[in-house]
Amino acid sequence: MKTPKERLLGLYERVYSRQRLTVALYYLSLLASLVIALSYAAVLCFEFVRDLVYGAQLLAVTSIPFLLGTLLRHIINRPRPYEVLDTPLLEGLRVGRRRGESFPSRHTLSAMLIGSAICFIHLPLGIVLLGLGICVGACRVLLGYHFLSDVLAGGAIGALSGVVGMIIVNFS
Repeated sequence: MKTPKERLLGLYERVYSRQRLTVALYYLSLLASLVIALSYAAVLCFEFVRDLVYGAQLLAVTSIPFLLGTLLRHIINRPRPYEVLDTPLLEGLRVGRRRGESFPSRHTLSAMLIGSAICFIHLPLGIVLLGLGICVGACRVLLGYHFLSDVLAGGAIGALSGVVGMIIVNFS
């Protein structure tokens, strides 16, 4: 029976042995992140124009958990897979890349936070953004930037923060 480390190395071997897959995952993650960011910016601008106070509340609901997640990453300072795993497959990631601060995944936290918050404003768009958030998280794991636990924690923190924050805003 394989250890978790051996299974993870096997996963990276399957991904990085297919250059087109690696490139596709990279650009998929980049595109999904861009769509989420642009959608968030558009909704935020619309809400600020429609109702200044509600726009400010939406900004606070999404900013505070992001900042707390960033602080948590700094405090925990967990190494990233490409730092911990001794494999030539991830060698290219070790050069010039961020060190530590892997837990929780801030990309996933942000994506799920934005998606869950926007579900309260425009449900179909929010659902699409949540789907893209899952995609971003999966790509981060498959490419070796984060461990699965980093992404699951980031997603859970983001989604829960967005829901709780928007409930507070909408019912206060």
